[in-house]
Amino acid sequence: LLDQAWTHVALVHREGVATLYAAGRPVGSHPVELAALPVNLQVGAVLESRRLEDGALVEELAKVFNGDIDDLKIHARALPSAEIAALALPTR
Repeated sequence: LLDQAWTHVALVHREGVATLYAAGRPVGSHPVELAALPVNLQVGAVLESRRLEDGALVEELAKVFNGDIDDLKIHARALPSAEIAALALPTR
C-alpha cells in the first residue's frame, strides 16, 4: 500500500482460504479456519499472543492501523473476484 494514497482493500474467506485483495487484485492467500465472526471485531489491529518469562500466555492488541478507514462493509457472502475489482474502481 502506498503512503498517503487511497487504496481499496478486501478480504474474502471462501472454502477455508482467506484471500487479500488490494486495488481489486488478489495479493495473497492463506488457509484460515473461521467458524464465525468474533463478538469483538477489531478493524485495524490484530490480537497477538506472547509468552511471559514465567510461561504464562498473554494476548494483546498490536499493530494498530495507522491511517483512516473511509468505508467498511461486511458481506454475508464471499464476493467473486470480478465484483471486488468493480468495487475497487474509483467513483466520480
